Amino acid sequence: KQILIQQSTASQLPVPNFTFSGGGCMAPCNISFTNTSTNAISYAWDFGDGSTSTSNNPNHTYTSGGAYSVILRATNAAGTSQITKNVNIANAPTRVRITNITIINIPFVDPNGSSWDIGNGPDLFFKITDMANNVLLDGSGARIDDVVSSMLPVSWSLITPFEITDFNSLRYVDAWDYDTFDPDDLIGYVSFLMNDYTSGSNPYPTTVTKTENGVTIRLNLTWQ
Repeated sequence: KQILIQQSTASQLPVPNFTFSGGGCMAPCNISFTNTSTNAISYAWDFGDGSTSTSNNPNHTYTSGGAYSVILRATNAAGTSQITKNVNIANAPTRVRITNITIINIPFVDPNGSSWDIGNGPDLFFKITDMANNVLLDGSGARIDDVVSSMLPVSWSLITPFEITDFNSLRYVDAWDYDTFDPDDLIGYVSFLMNDYTSGSNPYPTTVTKTENGVTIRLNLTWQ
């Protein structure tokens, strides 16, 4: 007679394995790891950047770009087995380019309650300025005349994108009314600090929208 003997799983080494999602993004980049190991009772993760975890399904944020060897060690009474997989994280951007400016909303009366232009809407254009009120980009040559609320939003695509390399310096996008005979009127402005968009739940977004001083402006961004 043939006698079949089934080996106890308690004497078998564990079989470690895992999957992950979120790789390839720019630092800081959060990776979600899913443990698919079998026949194990405990786990030890080495994320390749000096950080570790004993959670079953950990999340980990890589703060710098690079190629990281992630090791999962699975253990049971019979011993420990391990598996290694590579996670690639792109370097953090060093510059951002504004490729499009959209004015979504403006006040159609000045602080005195008067319309910007007598008898019609403002001749709308934008400027990009810095904290010292220096004009970095003047869009008056692409103004849109006699804007009324039904015409909003209005957009300008920048043939030469406006580049920012200092993420800690404020930049302002101003909405202006162009006047032929009188000084131009500042309708309002929105401030943007690019460092605000390099972390959090949605780092390095391709669009940002902000409202200040009754003005709402959206920027299209390219991070590099």
